[in-house]
Amino acid sequence: DCSCTCFGVRERQRIVAQFHAGSGRPCVDQALKEVVPCNPGSNDIAPEQCRSLKHDCVLGQWSEWGACPVSCGGGNHERSRHILTLASHGGKPCSDVLSQTTPCGTTACAEEKCVDCLWAAWSEWGACSK
Repeated sequence: DCSCTCFGVRERQRIVAQFHAGSGRPCVDQALKEVVPCNPGSNDIAPEQCRSLKHDCVLGQWSEWGACPVSCGGGNHERSRHILTLASHGGKPCSDVLSQTTPCGTTACAEEKCVDCLWAAWSEWGACSK
């Protein structure tokens, strides 16, 4: 459901449900958050009442990578950036990645089993907002 009348956005998020261990496959280069336009959607035509001067999305700079939560056995650290200006009136939407994760602490611990990274399911799409 999109409560914003013109040029809103909605988002959904997910987390890493299980970090990799040993020689398991890490969670790499996957989005933790998605943002998409609504009213109109990315392939829809804007209603007449919404047509005026366009404003493109503006994203902030990437944060520093967060600390690694483990010293061995494999983990992931994250970085993110924020939306400084939302797209409006048909401007380019904020469709780029807002958060990233990369492996860290990949040195083997004394005794460990091989565990692949497992992504949790995406959350439901949030309401459309400005």
